[in-house]
Amino acid sequence: MNYKKLVLLGISVVSILLYFAIPFYNDWLKVRILNPHLSIFFQAQNMDINTRKEMRYGNPYLIAMQASKILEKANVQDPVILLPPSGFLKTRNIYDFDIDPPVFYYFTGIRSVFATSPGVEEATSALIPNNLNKIVLKKIYNRQELDKLITIYKPFSPL
Repeated sequence: MNYKKLVLLGISVVSILLYFAIPFYNDWLKVRILNPHLSIFFQAQNMDINTRKEMRYGNPYLIAMQASKILEKANVQDPVILLPPSGFLKTRNIYDFDIDPPVFYYFTGIRSVFATSPGVEEATSALIPNNLNKIVLKKIYNRQELDKLITIYKPFSPL
């Protein structure tokens, strides 16, 4: 009886090791389980809500919050932000900022649109990549600037 249990234990351990030998699952194990930032000691030192959101949501959250702070400091009333589509950003070699209007609103409480969204003509600011491949907030001064951005973004926009 003990021999059967020992054999089953050995088979299960080997099965688990083979499972995590597959590259996809091995990467998942390293990122989700063996990550030192997920340790209870690290998390106990970082209990602040914003710090936890930064760790969880990453660069899109940071950029959205920076844009929110800039608009708040400039005292802009009812801003609407034109977001760059992820396809356009990938052509500019920016891969770590993929955000949709509902997610942007969830992070900041500020309304945002894509170039193909209804109400895009209400956009007062835009997040655009600069020459250093960083996302910056730019105020839209007139309809011609907005139309130019829409023309650039539209081929890459979803829907």
